[in-house]
Amino acid sequence: MYCLLPAFSRINECKVVSICGKNSKRMTNFCKKFNVKQYTNW
Repeated sequence: MYCLLPAFSRINECKVVSICGKNSKRMTNFCKKFNVKQYTNW
């Protein structure tokens, strides 16, 4: 999963609007790095 976010973010016409995964520091860092919003009330 962590390799997909950087891969898709390199495509100009592609915008990652959501990602699902375990709430972890690593996930938080990836979301911040690739500007993916985090929601706590799905």
